[in-house]
Amino acid sequence: MEKLEWREAFQRQPAYYLFLDMTAPMSVHNLKTICQVLQDLIALSVSLKGTQRFSVLGIYALSDRTKCIFPMQSIKNNYAKFQFSIECIQSTASLFNGKKTFDNEQLTESLQTAIQQYEAYYQVRKKCVVS
Repeated sequence: MEKLEWREAFQRQPAYYLFLDMTAPMSVHNLKTICQVLQDLIALSVSLKGTQRFSVLGIYALSDRTKCIFPMQSIKNNYAKFQFSIECIQSTASLFNGKKTFDNEQLTESLQTAIQQYEAYYQVRKKCVVS
């Protein structure tokens, strides 16, 4: 079978970034629900045969300080890391500070970092597929 060009492979299995807004009205209960849904969804995705539904995922938390919870990477190969990251989100109450919003500058920086991670990840993948 002929190797697919990396762009074609990406179109079938896009990368996803999740930005969690940890400011008000987010609550600990809402966050635990979101984390449980994420765990269930990813567990189902990883366990299904065939093409991965979430091949690459990254998660950021936005609050008074932006934090990359799970850098862009393959879920199937890093499932234990993903679970640990979700558990860290659930157990970290310090992300809640009562602010009504996060700084737009922080969002811009987070998006730029996400784009850089995306470009770096797919440059590596491109080299692997082309070789």
